[in-house]
Amino acid sequence: MSDLAALLARVTEGYSEALYDGKRFAVTRQTFNRGNSTKIFARCLQDQQFFSCNAYRTTQGWRLYPCEMSAESVLGFLEHHQRLVAPDSPQGQQ
Repeated sequence: MSDLAALLARVTEGYSEALYDGKRFAVTRQTFNRGNSTKIFARCLQDQQFFSCNAYRTTQGWRLYPCEMSAESVLGFLEHHQRLVAPDSPQGQQ
């Protein structure tokens, strides 16, 4: 999957938790400017690993700006993380 808009959409707004590379992450997504910019921060709950980026919608599409890491690292997380759903939440009843 290489479409940045689709990768960003995989992360839900607000707080969630996800699995990536066998580790559990606390993930926060905040959207600003009427949906034209977003900030994603994922922190591993077991060690010091994290993923952080900002993304902006331009006339040419979404642009990714990773924070303190490579774009490949952020894209890997966005593509391969698995969102965790609490069993008692409405999404967990699927």
